[in-house]
This record gives sequence, C-alpha cells and structure tokens, in this order.
Amino acid sequence: MYDQPFLETVAAKLAGIDRMDVAEQYNAWYAAWKVNDITEMKKVAEWYREEVDRKFEKWKKEQQEKAVEDWKEKRITLLKLKRELLLSMKS
Repeated sequence: MYDQPFLETVAAKLAGIDRMDVAEQYNAWYAAWKVNDITEMKKVAEWYREEVDRKFEKWKKEQQEKAVEDWKEKRITLLKLKRELLLSMKS
C-alpha cells in the first residue's frame, strides 16, 4: 500500500515508542487483506473470462447465421440467373 521507505520510517518510530505491536497488527491486517484481495480478483477474472467467452460465442453464432443468410441470397441470385440463361437459350 505504501512505499518501502515510508514503512521503514513508521516501523522505526513505532519501535522508538515501544509500539511494535501496532506494526505487527498492521502487518497481520495487510496480509489478511492481501489474501482476500487476491481471492476476489481471481473471482473477477473468472467472471470476466466467462463474459468474454459468452460474448464471443454469441458473436460467432451471429457470424455463422449471417454467412448462411448471405449464402442463401447468393444461391437465389445464381439460380435466378441460371433460369434466365436457360430461358434465353430456348428462345
């Protein structure tokens, strides 16, 4: 949380007034907070990965559906052209 020189200065001042118990309490609190923070950040990372995966799957499905629709339209256009060509050959 703080830079090292600051912590060293505080520790020296606490030792000077015979209150190292405060520094130990802070260190214990910080260690517990850090463990909790790491745990929570892992949960956030997992949630975010799931969100990204979900959005990617949705995007992939939309792209596949679009590709199918585009192919249907192209096929219809080609079949119409083929029909016109066959009809023009009969004439």
